[in-house]
Amino acid sequence: MHRLGMIGLGGGLGGLRVAGTVRNVGAVAAVAAVGSVAYVKSWPQAIPSKDPAQQKLILERPLMEAICGGVGEVAQICVLYPLETIKVKCQSDGLSAAAVIQQLLAKGLPSAARALYAGFLSAALCSVLVGSVHYASFCISKRMALQAAGNGNGSSNSDSSSHNENLMAAAVGALATALVESPVELFRHQAQAGVGGGNFLQEMVTTVQKKGPGALYWGFVPFLIESFPYDLTELGTYSQLSDMKERAVARSSQHSKWVAQVPDQAWDVAIGAAAGVASVLISMPFDVIKTYMQTHGAEAAIAAGMGTAASAGAAGQVAAFVATGKPRFKRLV
Repeated sequence: MHRLGMIGLGGGLGGLRVAGTVRNVGAVAAVAAVGSVAYVKSWPQAIPSKDPAQQKLILERPLMEAICGGVGEVAQICVLYPLETIKVKCQSDGLSAAAVIQQLLAKGLPSAARALYAGFLSAALCSVLVGSVHYASFCISKRMALQAAGNGNGSSNSDSSSHNENLMAAAVGALATALVESPVELFRHQAQAGVGGGNFLQEMVTTVQKKGPGALYWGFVPFLIESFPYDLTELGTYSQLSDMKERAVARSSQHSKWVAQVPDQAWDVAIGAAAGVASVLISMPFDVIKTYMQTHGAEAAIAAGMGTAASAGAAGQVAAFVATGKPRFKRLV
């Protein structure tokens, strides 16, 4: 998720609780509104009412997790898409964020706005599926792992057990997300880099018609090389910190009082931000290589990779990694 993603997965969940403040256009607004209403209506009542008119909508847990992930991903795309476009251009052209912004503004504000939001509507629509698969696959696989480990209710009761289950669930979530997100990101990055059309959904359809479904997964291996360390770190960190928070409240420890007083939205954002920081630091070099391959083709990427490997210690290469990392760090944290 890219990912997506992310104020952090937790930031997305925190955004769900205030999703009414997120505004967008057309179908994206409708999707976010429906998902937000379903999310709020699914909260259980403190005192069940026998009056059918006062009963709230209750959805199955896996469906609710899919809705949460989808709405969180849409919210992230709506708010942070320009930052991701700058990041992609940095990695594609080897420029700093300041240089990319100067190039965009030199063509005028209308042109800059079009470039920053190239492929936005297609990305927002696709993010519903990506976010749903990303979060639901992680939650479902974690519950299954916990149940297999002996926790019949699918909850984590010990630090050691939850750590192992979190990593297993993160690996499953990373693979499931990669199968859905890899084609979307390939065409989205090309649109953002200016080497593809704005309606990349139509380009995906045309590519399948001309070259077959396999063409959608060009660059799948480099995507996995980046997404696995990213998702393992992101989902693992988020889930581990969330479990620690829940245990601190349940144990009635000396910290339980103030931990319980902090709103859940604040915990979601803080934990998500921590997960975002960790995942960016781990996956940044792989993300640069992957984005370059997606926007320049295999031959150019192989040549650039050989050159980078031969001069990995050079100050210029290190500076390039740092420069392209700044917008990605801001976007995901």
